[in-house]
Amino acid sequence: LLSDRRDSIQSPDTNLQKLQTHITSLTEERDQLQEILEGVRAEKNQLKADLEDNVEMMIETQEELRVAQEKIGEQQQTVQDLNTQVAQREPLTEKSSIEELPNTIDLLNKVTELSEELKLVTSERDALLSERRNSAQSP
Repeated sequence: LLSDRRDSIQSPDTNLQKLQTHITSLTEERDQLQEILEGVRAEKNQLKADLEDNVEMMIETQEELRVAQEKIGEQQQTVQDLNTQVAQREPLTEKSSIEELPNTIDLLNKVTELSEELKLVTSERDALLSERRNSAQSP
């Protein structure tokens, strides 16, 4: 009978101890889950901020693209205008070229003459340099 009583006295203490251990375990788990929740919230906020930044960059990029396309259109129009002007002037250029043909021939003759003169002067210089070296070597 006495041993039964001891068991019944120890039993509430043991049950209380088990409950306290379980409460402590649940409290620790709650704290861990709370930390995880805070981390998830922080990550969510970061992702939201990143998304807003990306949307802003996309808007800026689209604006830059629109401006670039406008410039390309303007440049294409300029090229088209220049091609039209060139096409209109080509017959004049051919006529002018025929009229300027004698001048062109004269210029080509002058270039040929000057090239030959340059070759002669270069040959004379080389000959003089050669003589100078030879005379410097022979005392």
